[in-house]
Amino acid sequence: MAHNRGELEVHAYSSLLPLSLMSYLLSLKSGLESLLLNCKPESLLPNEPKTAWEHVNAEFYHQLDRHAQHWWQRSGHALAVLLREAGYNDAAQAAILDFFARHIADNLGSSTARHWKSFMTDDHNPIELSWDWHTGSERPTVRFSIEPLGPDAGGPEGPRNECAAATFKRAMRAALPDADAAWFDHFEAFFSCQDDDAGGEGHPSRVFWAFDLASTGRVASKAYFFLGPRARTTGSTNLQILIDAIAAASSCSRDKLAALDVFAAYALSCEQERSTRLELDMLAIDMDDRHTLSSSASSPSRLKIYFRGRQTSFRSVREAMTLGAGWPGPTWRRGSRA
Repeated sequence: MAHNRGELEVHAYSSLLPLSLMSYLLSLKSGLESLLLNCKPESLLPNEPKTAWEHVNAEFYHQLDRHAQHWWQRSGHALAVLLREAGYNDAAQAAILDFFARHIADNLGSSTARHWKSFMTDDHNPIELSWDWHTGSERPTVRFSIEPLGPDAGGPEGPRNECAAATFKRAMRAALPDADAAWFDHFEAFFSCQDDDAGGEGHPSRVFWAFDLASTGRVASKAYFFLGPRARTTGSTNLQILIDAIAAASSCSRDKLAALDVFAAYALSCEQERSTRLELDMLAIDMDDRHTLSSSASSPSRLKIYFRGRQTSFRSVREAMTLGAGWPGPTWRRGSRA
């Protein structure tokens, strides 16, 4: 039986097939021909990524190990949502998510065995995302903080997590070459100690890192050092260790320490009564400008002292906000009522 090459081969055996099946196959053939004639070639390809998250996920997901995939799919995706809702453009979103996928996801520890009880969050996760709302009509910016952890942090292979901390520091120097590491190196060396009392603070954490994410996609780094371990090993107070650490920094001459003197006087005055005693936890640094520490120019980088008081009265809030100075002026009074 002759047949046209343009037709389906079933025509050669039509006499052997039930009419209902023949009708179905002819209908299928007609539908396929219509599809091939009318569809656009690009519609035959897999769907291309549409969002910054999808683009970065398509590039990196299969390069990450199972622990990093866990943190990327959860915290990385949450970060992507915050960036989008805060109005970051696609290029900025992609740059920040690329940074997270390359340098953060595989430095957050195990996705299963959680031996390390990080002080970063109440449920011991080593990452916290946040928004900076600024003031006025400025758009919010997104930031996040982490405690770098190895997969065995707190376990037999990494009881102190030293390797992860050193590895992450090297990674950040390569990823953020314009960041100023001078203060970090000084304070890391000053606070470094072999403290066997990991429960002295109620947690084992020693150093946090944080990242401010500009709307341009630029990433600026910060670091937070806990005061307690060094204070315990030297038999000193957290306040004295704080003062010594700052005073020993090469750029902190006596004429630049007036603000520290004011704070120290306030903290010492609070020591007189147990109920008003301050709990000094951390010293934080910015790592913005790599040249200002060795010059006379005013640095945009800041030193920040984190402390807590257990008093909850309005008077105690006023005392903390003014460092014991009472009501310093009409501008402050108006602001305190707002």
